[in-house]
Amino acid sequence: MNVTVKVSMHGPFFQHGAAPVIAALHDGIQETVLQGEREIVKMAQPRPGGVLHSRSYAAAHRYTQTGHYARSIHGRMVSSMHGVINDSGVVYGPWLEGVSSRNQTTRFKGYAMFRKAKEKLHGLVGGILQKHVQKAMDRLR
Repeated sequence: MNVTVKVSMHGPFFQHGAAPVIAALHDGIQETVLQGEREIVKMAQPRPGGVLHSRSYAAAHRYTQTGHYARSIHGRMVSSMHGVINDSGVVYGPWLEGVSSRNQTTRFKGYAMFRKAKEKLHGLVGGILQKHVQKAMDRLR
């Protein structure tokens, strides 16, 4: 599963001495990716109801879940303006997300962790980018 963040910049401002703004956008995307990674990992952490437990919690409560999926979630910058969050290709990732063909034939419809994180990031990304661009504009003055 992947969540992708891309920013496109064009125009005369970005062609002439806008390095601080470009750096600010890069920092904003990096912060957005890390925030998304935290959100997904938080959703994949132990819950009292009994899903996706860590190894120590599972052992203490005699569950078989190991927390492998939460440890498989990673966010990274692919290029200067492109960030990705994925589950490292875990085979059962699409099933946990609810997008596998197996979800169609079973009662389990998935946790939609990536979809929920994406929706949350859509609400946060404007504020994150604004904060970083404002810092860059202050440096340009």
